[in-house]
Amino acid sequence: MKRLLKRYHPPGTPPGTLLPPHSGAASALINVTVFNPLDFNEQNFDEIQFTKKYSGQESSANDKDAGLKPTHPDSPASNTSSADTAWIHIQGTPSAQFLSLLGAQFNLHPLALEDVQNTGQRPKFDTYENHHFIVTALPTVIENIVQTAQISVFLGENIVITFANSDRDPFEMIRRRLRTGGNNLRSRCADYLLYTILDLVIDEGFPVLEILAQQLDD
Repeated sequence: MKRLLKRYHPPGTPPGTLLPPHSGAASALINVTVFNPLDFNEQNFDEIQFTKKYSGQESSANDKDAGLKPTHPDSPASNTSSADTAWIHIQGTPSAQFLSLLGAQFNLHPLALEDVQNTGQRPKFDTYENHHFIVTALPTVIENIVQTAQISVFLGENIVITFANSDRDPFEMIRRRLRTGGNNLRSRCADYLLYTILDLVIDEGFPVLEILAQQLDD
């Protein structure tokens, strides 16, 4: 059996509209990681903490923040060097206000942000003026039911922004590699991080295929 976790905007909704999270949705948690071959920095936030830090309400001269080429001086990109790669991961269901903030900070296209909310889509790749946008599916088996969570990814200059609406964070293994250092992942740029993320998503599908094959054999 297969269950897709789908959510779409109601028919007639203006393009680019952001809606409130559905009832019972898990609150978003944000992981901000900045790295280069010699250094690694990681911070965790909830939406309120992230908003305070990157909307100019809170700042620190000692912070090493993450970033994509920003359109706002207080974005996570403002204090990084060109050698740094930033990864912002949002786990759970972000609010419309948070998505609007992120879109303003990084000039993310409104239609792509709407697609982040429209979960259960088929995989796709879109190119916008200053970033690429990818939707893919992460399959898991829970109590003999195949559940497919949506992974949404923005790729910009020196930054990757990921969204996962699943119950668990699927990318902790990648962060372990970044924390350890001394590997290709730490020495490469954002496009290699994107490759690593997509490779993990594909690898997650093989155990699911094996379980389905065993069920068919039985």
